[in-house]
Amino acid sequence: MPARLQTTPEPTFTRDDLDHARAEGFADGQQQARNDDIRQLCGALERVSQSLGEDQTFRQDVRKEMTAAFIPLISGIVDTLAPLHASQRIERALTAELTRVANDAHPVSLRIACNDKLRDLVKSCIAEAGITGIATAAAESDRISLSFTGGHIEFSNEKIIHEIKNMIEEIAEDSTA
Repeated sequence: MPARLQTTPEPTFTRDDLDHARAEGFADGQQQARNDDIRQLCGALERVSQSLGEDQTFRQDVRKEMTAAFIPLISGIVDTLAPLHASQRIERALTAELTRVANDAHPVSLRIACNDKLRDLVKSCIAEAGITGIATAAAESDRISLSFTGGHIEFSNEKIIHEIKNMIEEIAEDSTA
């Protein structure tokens, strides 16, 4: 007598079972994509923060070098324009002003624009990366937009010229008195 093959009944799924499985798979895929996006955004923010820090250090070094390079020039100009007792005073004032202008630089800053749905995600990535000084702004798009601002030195030629003229007039009055 031939041996009977035992067959296991194949599972059957209802339409609701299939719809539920599909919805679960879709939700899992969306969550995985969201997690990947968060990791990428946090990594990008950390790299940007590091680059901004390196840029700020570089700019400070350049400002120090430029100030140091101008000091001999200031000394030469002042020595030819004013008597010895006055030239030292003008030189100190000009050097102080040059240093103030060089140190009055506005650092480069980052602004991130995103819509309301992404704002909490962006803020949590900024917090997770431990970054400070990043501003967030509202945007209509589903994209995240980065913009950099600052990185310039502001000074007024008129103000500097006025202050130098006042110093020279004051020194001239002291010399004649």
